[in-house]
Amino acid sequence: GLQKMAANASNVATRHILRSSLYLTLRACENISLRVADMLEFSLTNNALNPSIGKFNTNKVVLAAEDSGVAREILKKFFEKANLKYEILKEGQSLMNRIEELGASKIAMVITDIEMPEADGYQVANFIKGNNAYKDIPVIVNSSMTTEAVQHKMREIGVDGFVGKTDIDSLYKVTKSLIA
Repeated sequence: GLQKMAANASNVATRHILRSSLYLTLRACENISLRVADMLEFSLTNNALNPSIGKFNTNKVVLAAEDSGVAREILKKFFEKANLKYEILKEGQSLMNRIEELGASKIAMVITDIEMPEADGYQVANFIKGNNAYKDIPVIVNSSMTTEAVQHKMREIGVDGFVGKTDIDSLYKVTKSLIA
């Protein structure tokens, strides 16, 4: 009986500790989310999107593959500021499927992350640059993986630009050089 009471009390204490830990973790995550949202809103409206970013004039769509919600939001704000038609997909396979649906003539440019589920940026770049129907679509890699080795591998595939993730000024410059 005494062992059973001790085990029961231990289980109750463990449950309380777990509930408290989960509560604190939930509150920490909510605070981090709110802080990131605040930073995004401030930086995107006041700093990151340089007022000198001009508007593009194309009827074609820019396709982007990005699995990070924060980076998707930054791309969205960039596209809107630049007056670009765009579609942002959450992973590479969906991007490749969309390219096949639209055809090269309707696509102004592709922006791809490297590390993504389903199909990564290497697969996306190879799919585009290795296919005669799509090889002339400009491809920009937008990634936090900016080592020389990664850039070299992407240049070998034939990508047209490489931009560090969330580097809006560089993204604008490369986009301007690729979209007339």
